[in-house]
Amino acid sequence: MSLKAGEYSLLLGAAASLGSKNAAGQDIPLADDYRVELCKLKGAKTSHALQRVYQTLDEHEVAQHVTARFSGCRPGPVLKTIPSFIWRRIYTLNIDDALEAAYAEGDPYQTLVTRNYRDRYEEGSSRAEIPLIHLHGYVQKPDDGYVFSREAYLNIIKTANPWMVVLSQSLSVDPFIIMGSSLDEVDLDFFLSLRSQATARSDRGPSILIEPNGDSITARECDRLGLIRFPGTAEEFMGYLSSEVSQRPRPADLIAPDDKSLFPADIEISDIAEFFSDFERIPQAVAVDSHDARFFFGNPPSWSDLTLQYDVAREGTNTIFQAIAAVFDGRSEDRLLVVADQTGIGKTTIIRRVAFDFARQGVTVLSCYPTSRLEPRSTASMLNRIVGRTVVLVDNLAEHVYTVETIMSLLTKKDIVFLCAERSYRRKFLADALSGTDWKSLRIPDISRTEIHQLIDTYFQAGLLGDDALIKRPDSAISSLQKDPIAIAACRIQNNLRPLDKIIASLLGEITAFEKRRYLTAALSQYCGNSGVRMSVLSAAAGGFGINQQFNAIRPLPLGFSDKSNNYVVPLNTTLGNRVLEMARSPRKRYIMFLSD
Repeated sequence: MSLKAGEYSLLLGAAASLGSKNAAGQDIPLADDYRVELCKLKGAKTSHALQRVYQTLDEHEVAQHVTARFSGCRPGPVLKTIPSFIWRRIYTLNIDDALEAAYAEGDPYQTLVTRNYRDRYEEGSSRAEIPLIHLHGYVQKPDDGYVFSREAYLNIIKTANPWMVVLSQSLSVDPFIIMGSSLDEVDLDFFLSLRSQATARSDRGPSILIEPNGDSITARECDRLGLIRFPGTAEEFMGYLSSEVSQRPRPADLIAPDDKSLFPADIEISDIAEFFSDFERIPQAVAVDSHDARFFFGNPPSWSDLTLQYDVAREGTNTIFQAIAAVFDGRSEDRLLVVADQTGIGKTTIIRRVAFDFARQGVTVLSCYPTSRLEPRSTASMLNRIVGRTVVLVDNLAEHVYTVETIMSLLTKKDIVFLCAERSYRRKFLADALSGTDWKSLRIPDISRTEIHQLIDTYFQAGLLGDDALIKRPDSAISSLQKDPIAIAACRIQNNLRPLDKIIASLLGEITAFEKRRYLTAALSQYCGNSGVRMSVLSAAAGGFGINQQFNAIRPLPLGFSDKSNNYVVPLNTTLGNRVLEMARSPRKRYIMFLSD
């Protein structure tokens, strides 16, 4: 399934280009053959390393025996099969252009976008595109130089080349196929330095090493790194994949039919794929999962949670609903609604409830992913083509405010509303950023006694009450909880009504310094950007042990939860995480101690 979903990345070495030929019809050599070739060119002993002999080449020799030697290639059998799969990324240690040629012929599943190691780091825009990163240089960009010499290799490592850093972090957790390179190469040693059995993701496909000449040492290394070894050649492996996964989807096939139906038939499938890399369409109905309890511990509500009505009916919900309905009925032109209020007040739950209720009425509702890279013109163009009433949900508006403002200025569609949320301390920033745009700010009323009573009853039904006093003496408990935002009230309900600071202190006392550092990393990342921290970055910064277990909602502090794509980690209770950070910044040494390690 990981292969069909395009979750695998490739790391290619010289043997992957076996059978490819350059413009002169010469075979593209393997690394050792090429080393001997250069040694003979320079009249040197054939025992010299490739890096050493390469350093002796002058500019003319580099142009003739390096750039021209690997240019104008025709792909070999392995490279010809690669374009018929969906990949997340392709990294190559090769400088030739044979894979580019493979994507230029036939009917590739993705559009190739070539990047050289000196190019500015960029994330891919959609699954319709596949980035190919040349880590050692590329013959079509000879002025960038080649990373053949030991000196060049060490220099690029010292400068923390972003493509290499991302590769090493990604290799530690994401599914990879390593093809055409053995484990005893210095490049692979560096890239795999962060990987171990503990970091390898158990919820994705296994990472695979293609190594036909392995031995007991190879087996031991694969076991240490959490790799599965395929004992055949790269050509045999790709033949095996092609036969075992004969029915392979294209990027367009990964788009749900209902999503395609939003747009006219003349819209390119690639444009639809790119659009839905930024947005999730909220469904009218979902299959419920009554065993997922993460919402009770601070996770934003899933559509299943809202179907099961785990959320409390809030007074401000109807106000927001009516404000959107007024736009659709032509009674209002407030197409940008912003719920701006304090942390933990329930903004995310409320706007998701409003959005889900509109979706159940047949309105098109799109939720912007936290990591979306909205391109204003293309996004506005696609939104303009949607027929019928539309709601666009944007949580943490400050992350996208300038883009949203530009999109709205380009919209000709009238029956569309942007429903957004942001923390109150960013209100002035939003006001400055939206100074030329009409927008309406909405506040959520303080939680009422009735709502607190409903909250207690919800946790009682879930079996999560921390103290029977909540049932025996509800009036006293309600009076205490009514002073808190709903997220803190929910936390206290599960913890015997203790004040939040005492709850945090007790949790900190139960976990290790290692777990504290890792949770603080996730909490700080989420505080600065609502998407949190990439799983691969967290693994590199704070170790991989424990990341790949199912996140335990009963014990939220050590780590947190992952988002829908499992690529990012945020604190399980983000309100609790923010409070941990506030306490860490306080002068009290007992809370600041885990910042100093």
